[in-house]
Amino acid sequence: MVTIISGKITMRQLLLLSTLVAISSATYLGCYRNNGGDYMVFGSNALTWFGNQWTGELTPQLCHDHCEGQGYSYYGLVWGNQCSCGNSIGGEQIGEGECNTPCVGDSSQMCGGYGEANPTVVYEIGGGNPGTQPPTNPPTNPPTNPPETTESPCLDTKPANWCNSKCNNEKKCTKKANCQSKCMQTCGLCGEVTEAPTEAPTEAPTEAPTGPTEPPGSGDCSAAKYDYAEVLDKSMLFYEAQRAGPLPADQRVTWRGDSNLNDDPVGGYYDAGDFLKFGFPMAAMTTQLAWGAISFQEGYENAGQMEYIKNTIKWATDYFIDANRLPNEFIGQIGSGDADHNYWGRPEDMNMDRPVYSISPSKPGSDLAGETAAALAAASIFYNNIGETALADEALTNARELFDFADTNKGKYSDSIWDASKFYNSWSGYNDELAWGAAWLYKATGEEDYLDQAKQIFNSNNMCNSNLWFGWDNKVAGAQVLMYDVTGQDPQYKTCVDNFLSALDSATYTPEGLIFVDNWGSNRHAGNNAHLCAQLADMGYQSAKCNDFVEDQIHYILGDTGRSYVVGFGVNPPLRPHHRSSSCRSPITSPCGDAEKNSADANPQTLYGALVGGPDQWDNYNDARDDYVSNEVATDYNAGFQSAVAYLAKHNC
Repeated sequence: MVTIISGKITMRQLLLLSTLVAISSATYLGCYRNNGGDYMVFGSNALTWFGNQWTGELTPQLCHDHCEGQGYSYYGLVWGNQCSCGNSIGGEQIGEGECNTPCVGDSSQMCGGYGEANPTVVYEIGGGNPGTQPPTNPPTNPPTNPPETTESPCLDTKPANWCNSKCNNEKKCTKKANCQSKCMQTCGLCGEVTEAPTEAPTEAPTEAPTGPTEPPGSGDCSAAKYDYAEVLDKSMLFYEAQRAGPLPADQRVTWRGDSNLNDDPVGGYYDAGDFLKFGFPMAAMTTQLAWGAISFQEGYENAGQMEYIKNTIKWATDYFIDANRLPNEFIGQIGSGDADHNYWGRPEDMNMDRPVYSISPSKPGSDLAGETAAALAAASIFYNNIGETALADEALTNARELFDFADTNKGKYSDSIWDASKFYNSWSGYNDELAWGAAWLYKATGEEDYLDQAKQIFNSNNMCNSNLWFGWDNKVAGAQVLMYDVTGQDPQYKTCVDNFLSALDSATYTPEGLIFVDNWGSNRHAGNNAHLCAQLADMGYQSAKCNDFVEDQIHYILGDTGRSYVVGFGVNPPLRPHHRSSSCRSPITSPCGDAEKNSADANPQTLYGALVGGPDQWDNYNDARDDYVSNEVATDYNAGFQSAVAYLAKHNC
């Protein structure tokens, strides 16, 4: 018998009870899609996420019970892991072959598809003619004598060494839901009771994305509070969506096409929701990604994302190497900022003039050249780590040349490229990039001259002061952490990182716990500072403090407040990022302009993995396309955030 105690039952008892509940039949109606509205057969308001490819969960029966319990007449299954409910079918019936995605909870049955307009397997609740899809009736021979639940063993389902490393303290057992299910014995949860759920899991998004172009990565992060493998995979889908130039055959974001093929150099990344190629933030983005890939390579390996992080970094370094026309010039920007921002549409449709801006010995840009040298030096270390020695040698050769140019021809790039000064002005000057670049070249080469130069620039420019503005412009806090690393944790630089950590302690935080540096890109600053703390934790310095800070900031972004700030991920994600190409409908020949810019609907293309700007200091957030403070996305926004997630994947996957 199952004992109910004060309205509570054990999770094991609940699972056994579920096999005894009478299951109503349903009529299979076929495969449908909806080409209008929000492109969902039943809309997005009653759409619930049930599991993923690693955890399993969604079956037609589970969706049936969920929708029937809420009083709906129909239910649909889409993308393999989502259940939608409705009282009328909005769409047209299509061929069965379009609904070709197995259910994550039962691979013998289909749960919709990933095709255009979200192919959905549709059932009518009630009736008794299941059609060609396997019926949702219960098995013909259900167990007649279920085991006594009080005698069921309480065991870890993961190996002992896994549980001991992943779920080895009370905090992890409390905060990580999967520790509670996979390591019950290790966590000391045997015999404990939990409230019986009365409805579907609570971590379902209230508004849904329009379907990924590919399933998430192949890693297993099931013991973590959030699926870091999926986050890494989707973050790099965002970078694929930002690619300029001719796209490769393995491009996963298929609503994008070749664009701006007459640029010189071609390729690189579009900066944000626009189609400018700003070299300065693109280089800073690349340095952060490469730094994370060096230190947290195991995280990418655990998540099954090594191929994608290599491709993400290489797309940038190929562009920088092509942009290097020294000794004559280095190309630092393509596109006119104001003209580009006045255009709303696809990059594939652009036909405006795209001027090329460069730095040279007569128009110096030590910050731009120094940061690009840092990016290429960091990338060379990563390439060597993965056995790509030819790529490493090419990157390092260009890094040396750019650093020499930066050091010899001193000046701010935004004084030489005036158009950039309106968007990415070098407020901090160029000495921070020179120290940063020299330190990275020392880390890449081991040559003492670079370390001596880094020390001289760092020490003579008051770079030990506390600073929380690490990002595309200001490299001071990053240089503090890097100098502490490359000097073998010299006490002189320990003082500097202590200043950084003290600044974290005294910083402003929102009521829900996000560190608040600035209103514009608040999530970006949280991600960047989390990345620095992750680097320190990985070095073994203030590891507990920094690990907690990283978890707090990244988990805030991923959904701890009840909403995700990453498009297409988690609970209630952003639906209307300030991003031109994802606001345009499929097919790619459809018109796109002011109507799409001003529409209140969700972006038709889900910009998977993009980190939006974020909340204000009171945790208020506006999911509106025209709010470029709250809802802008940018390649530099994702870089520190993604690297901090890679740290968490290293230690939790």
